[in-house]
Amino acid sequence: MFKRNLFFWLDRLQISPSERILISFFFAVLVILSTVRLYWQPAFVYNEEYYEPIEAEFKRLSLIREHEEAALLAQYYPPSDTGTKEPGVPLVPIKDNTVEPVASSNQDSVVSRLASLKVNINTATREQLTQLPGIGPVIADRIVAYREKFGEFEIIEQVMQVRGIGPARLKQIKPFLELKI
Repeated sequence: MFKRNLFFWLDRLQISPSERILISFFFAVLVILSTVRLYWQPAFVYNEEYYEPIEAEFKRLSLIREHEEAALLAQYYPPSDTGTKEPGVPLVPIKDNTVEPVASSNQDSVVSRLASLKVNINTATREQLTQLPGIGPVIADRIVAYREKFGEFEIIEQVMQVRGIGPARLKQIKPFLELKI
């Protein structure tokens, strides 16, 4: 019955006898290759010694990259006394690709310069305001315009009424602001 249905189906496709032989041959090869693939596992040789120098170089370069990022973060985000977790003493690579700590006097000078930068928000000019972290010329102009329109600020938090200054930016600039009426 199966044989009869198969020949009937092939006859309906109008395949010539030579094409039938060719299709049968390819089907047989497909079945044989599928069977062989099920039982044959290719040999995979993993030589750990070959990859050790590559992994060591990757780890060394990753460490250098992490230290460069820490130094960059320390440059733009100096340590504060707020209790937040910030990077410690950054490490930077030197000529022979070893790593050593950056001199802390560099960081101290940046911190002391920023700490001495107290701006009176009621009398500050555009140039003085742009020296604050996160304040560009546009927001500085908005602060000056707000001050001219509504008068002096009564409390520091009132600066949040200026468009572009929200709680996060206020938290960032508040240590550098003072209010003298």
